[in-house]
Amino acid sequence: MRMDGTAWRLVAVCWFACGGLLAGCAPLSGYARGRAEDLADCVRVQAAAGLGLYLEAEVTSFVQPAAGLLDVNLAPRWGLGWDPRANRPHGTLRTAAFPSLLAGWPAYGYGETAAGYGDTHPYLRGAIAPLILMGNHHTEQRSVSLFWLHELIPNARFMRAPEEPPLADVPLADHFWIGTSGTALALSFDAGVNPYQIIDFVVGIAGLDLLGDD
Repeated sequence: MRMDGTAWRLVAVCWFACGGLLAGCAPLSGYARGRAEDLADCVRVQAAAGLGLYLEAEVTSFVQPAAGLLDVNLAPRWGLGWDPRANRPHGTLRTAAFPSLLAGWPAYGYGETAAGYGDTHPYLRGAIAPLILMGNHHTEQRSVSLFWLHELIPNARFMRAPEEPPLADVPLADHFWIGTSGTALALSFDAGVNPYQIIDFVVGIAGLDLLGDD
C-alpha cells in the first residue's frame, strides 16, 4: 500500500510526538525520585542489638535530655530499620549523668582531675550535669541536654583545638528531629520524625528544593 504526502506527514508528527513523550519521561522520573527521597528523609525507625539501660528524648536538638546508665548500640550492623541521617557511626556508645552523678559527682571530679582535666572544673560539671539531664555520645564526641545547657559545662574529653574539624558535623536538618531512642537490656531502639524534612517534602511537590538535596 502506497502512502500519500498527507499520510507521511501524519506518521512524522506521531513519531516526533512519541519521541517528545519519551524524552519528557526523564525529568518526570527525576521529579518522582526526588519526592520519594524527600519522603524517606522524614522518618527514621530502627531496632538493633545493644546492651544497657538508657533513654533519650529529642524535641529538636535544643531539648534532648538523657537518663540511664549505659547504651551500647550495635546499629546498623546488627539491626533492622531505616535511618536517613548521613555519616551515622557503626555502633554507638552513650552515657548519661542522671542518675549516677547525683551522688557520684565527687568521684567523677576526682577521676577527671587525675586524668589531667582538673583545670576544666570537673567537680562543678559533675554536680550540674545530672540536673540538666546531660548525655554523652562518645562515638560522635558530642553531648546533649536540656536547652543546650551542656554548652556551659562542655565535656572536656570532647573539646578540640579550634583548627581541628569536628568528628561528626551535624547537618542543619538533623537538629529538628522529634523522637526517642535508647536501650532496654539487650534491645536498642530508635524512632523519630523530622518536621523540617516534612516541609521540604511538601514544598518539593511544587518544585521548590528547600534543603538543596534533590
